[in-house]
Amino acid sequence: MRNRLVILGCAALAGLIAASCGPTTVSPTAGPTARPTPVPTPTTSPEEMQAKVWAARDAALAYVTREYGDQAPALDLTWSERLATPAGIVGATTYEYSAGDWLVTIVYPIVPPEETIYQVIMTNERSGFHWEGEVNARGKVRELISR
Repeated sequence: MRNRLVILGCAALAGLIAASCGPTTVSPTAGPTARPTPVPTPTTSPEEMQAKVWAARDAALAYVTREYGDQAPALDLTWSERLATPAGIVGATTYEYSAGDWLVTIVYPIVPPEETIYQVIMTNERSGFHWEGEVNARGKVRELISR
C-alpha cells in the first residue's frame, strides 16, 4: 500500500509539473538590427581643409565670373575670412569671406574630404546679386539659384 501511495504521489507531482509547463505564448523578439556604418574620421589637417575650402570658393568665383561677367566679383578682390559656424552646430562648418560689398558663405559637412560638397552662397547687397551653388570635392560647380 505504501508503494501505491508513493507511486500515486509521484504521479500527482508529475501531473502538476506537466500542467505548469503547458503551452505558453512566446512574444516575438526583434531580429538583429543593422549597425550603422561608421563614418571614417577625416585625417585632413586644418591647413589642408582650409585650402580645400579656398579651392571651393575660387571654383565658385570662377564659375560666376564666367557665367555672369561684370555682375560677378572683381578678380583682384582681397577676401577676409571668418569662421562663422553657429554655436551648438555639430557636423558642419561655415566660413564667410567678405570683400567690399561681397559676401561668400561656404557651409560644408564634416565627412571624408573626397565626399565633401561645399554649399556656396554669393551675395552683393548693393547690386542685389545673389547666387547659390555647390562645389564637389573635385571642384565641379553646380548652380542652384541665381537672381
